[in-house]
Amino acid sequence: KGIEKVVKKLGINDIIGDKSKIKEFDGVFIRSGERVEFFARVNPNTPLIEGGVGNTGSFELCNIPLGFRLSNDFDDFVWNVSLSVSKFAKSGTWSADCFAERKGTNKVQFFCTNTSNHYISGAWYTNDKYPS
Repeated sequence: KGIEKVVKKLGINDIIGDKSKIKEFDGVFIRSGERVEFFARVNPNTPLIEGGVGNTGSFELCNIPLGFRLSNDFDDFVWNVSLSVSKFAKSGTWSADCFAERKGTNKVQFFCTNTSNHYISGAWYTNDKYPS
């Protein structure tokens, strides 16, 4: 028998920022052993840069649930884990960033400079108790 896998799916109602800015959202956390993987598709209907273009303010996408949170083993030097963002669009025509936060927030933060589908993925180590 292999390592138990636990899956937590997300939808539009799991968004913690202003839901009116998001046309579609689907995500999933997958826990296998001490490793968590996160995959999501976000389709904003407006650029998601809190404070406007030129500002680095991010959009609070979703909470990282108990059982999937980043380990606190490294909190003296690693506060966040960068997540990859890709988009089916011509290079140089868009910008986006995403990261998983640990320092007391346990949120996925996201920003983008344009609309339509953005695909997010990443992984991290957790020492949370296994979710039921």
